[in-house]
Amino acid sequence: MKKNFMLVVVMVVTVISAVSTQAQVTIGGHVGYASGGDLSESAIAYGAQVILPVTDIISFLVSGSMFDDEADTITVGITHIAGEMRASVLVFGEKLKLSGGIGVSHNAYDVDVSLPGYEVTIENAFGFLVSGGVSFLITKNVEVFIEHRCNWIDSESEIQGPYDCQTVDGPYNSALTMLGVGIAL
Repeated sequence: MKKNFMLVVVMVVTVISAVSTQAQVTIGGHVGYASGGDLSESAIAYGAQVILPVTDIISFLVSGSMFDDEADTITVGITHIAGEMRASVLVFGEKLKLSGGIGVSHNAYDVDVSLPGYEVTIENAFGFLVSGGVSFLITKNVEVFIEHRCNWIDSESEIQGPYDCQTVDGPYNSALTMLGVGIAL
């Protein structure tokens, strides 16, 4: 619940800020596939994003996605929030838009352990990302997009068992491939 609230607050603040600048803001939703890196299992992801143009080519994107990383005895719910500067170029008669970006990312973790006597905590952490994608403009204000984002995040985990406690510091990297729809306001 706390993760959902944080995601909603970030998105609402971004939309209000963007609308107040009177720029043509694009909002959208996506479904995706989280995989690779340090995830135990690939997972379905879902989320939303807001794009605020800075110039004709440069824009600022805020995106939030949620997915679970499941192993045999532990499930980690991940809320991934990304902020990135991106460049976009229209090609092929202004119907196809290619984009790429770099930025920062933040993962918030919600851990559920099904092993009696054990407790696991993972600290929320910041990292960086690189993304690339393509959008097909259906109309002047509606686009369908596919995007791939690679995230590099270093998190600290603590595992407490009945007899000892262990701290693990290391990467929690992942990739997220998304398919979505964006609407320019």
